[in-house]
Amino acid sequence: MKLLSRIIVMVAVAAASSMACAQGAATTVDAPLCIDQALEIAFQNNPDLRIATDAVNKARGVVEEAGARFNPSFSAQIVQLSQGPAAELPASPLTGGRAIPILPPSQTSGKVQLFLPLDIFGRLRYGSDIAHDQFTINYLSLLRTSQQLIAQVKRNYYDLLRACGQRDTAQAAVDVAAVRLKNTEARFSAGTVPKFDLTTAQVDLANLNQNLLAAQSRVTIAQANFNRVLGLSADTSTHVIKSAVAVETQDVDVKEATKTAIEQRPEIKMQQTSIA
Repeated sequence: MKLLSRIIVMVAVAAASSMACAQGAATTVDAPLCIDQALEIAFQNNPDLRIATDAVNKARGVVEEAGARFNPSFSAQIVQLSQGPAAELPASPLTGGRAIPILPPSQTSGKVQLFLPLDIFGRLRYGSDIAHDQFTINYLSLLRTSQQLIAQVKRNYYDLLRACGQRDTAQAAVDVAAVRLKNTEARFSAGTVPKFDLTTAQVDLANLNQNLLAAQSRVTIAQANFNRVLGLSADTSTHVIKSAVAVETQDVDVKEATKTAIEQRPEIKMQQTSIA
């Protein structure tokens, strides 16, 4: 679980970095997507994941800044002062026969300072602890966003796959009804069937066309939801690979699953970190 979390976060950070370099470039989808390709696009473009990644990077900078406050600081200063022509007392018996300088033409001074922070009242340590806790919270938020994104991509992927299957089924029913209506019209023209059969075939085709229209609408809505979670434009023409979905039944121990969720879910860890 820890390894998976690290992989998710590294992918998210790498995706955000790549987006910073290629910002403004539109992602094009030319071929039907498999689930892994959809996840890759989502990690590159999803705005919620990008926001969470930026928050982690910002918190990391705050941690580094808080740690730098414990480091000693050094400063040096050199002052060069020009005072004009030199002034001196001329040589005389009072000066022992030699000239005595009073004001030199220039004067140079230097100052070196070394500061070592002493955390007497614990303010530096307190600020560092807050920065680390905030980084942990933002990291868990990124992990939660990544897990939610994976679940949402899979959910919308299969929603679109199901909508496309329903549309294909509705289209096949319309095609069969259209052929049946054509045959009924030919038989009605030949006088072998009553008009009631012709009317029934026409009504059946009209009803199936309504079903097809509803199925096409569901595909459009599913595509828009899928594009939204991928971080693409809502009108992007995305398609998924038509494949059979294996349905497996599993026995779940509710108590054990609840215990695992309490121990592993990032939302719980975020609340525990906030309280601590």
